[in-house]
Amino acid sequence: MQTAPEATQVVMPEWIRLQDAPFSEQLYKDLRKPLLAQGLVEPTEEEAKELEAQANSPQAQQAAQMKQLIQEADLKQRMAEADIAVFEAKEKAAKAELATIEARLRTQTFDADVDQAEADVDKTESEIIKNTAQAKQALTPKESQRPTNGASK
Repeated sequence: MQTAPEATQVVMPEWIRLQDAPFSEQLYKDLRKPLLAQGLVEPTEEEAKELEAQANSPQAQQAAQMKQLIQEADLKQRMAEADIAVFEAKEKAAKAELATIEARLRTQTFDADVDQAEADVDKTESEIIKNTAQAKQALTPKESQRPTNGASK
């Protein structure tokens, strides 16, 4: 009996039913109920009628409706969780795209700043060349102001 507990569960009610005791029939029925629920034994005709009556009872119908409502609520919850996961993924993607756009804008701003700086350098170089040329010209004596070899004596 210890090596096969399921066999013990099935045999025990039958053994009790065969006993000649006032409580044996009720104990037999009580021991079979879990076995029927587990599908370990086939119901007798009487048990089959009782199970059918229980299945059609208002309590059983209410229990079935509650079970269905619970399943529907569970399904709705799982769908809501899936929707949340989708929205979170979209949010993450949007943040990544925003970071990419910001990086591009920083690069474009940097490029524009570099272009402006190069233009400023070119302008400054041109001004330096122009000013250098003007300064050289101002420091170089003109032909008319140079003393001639015999005129200044």
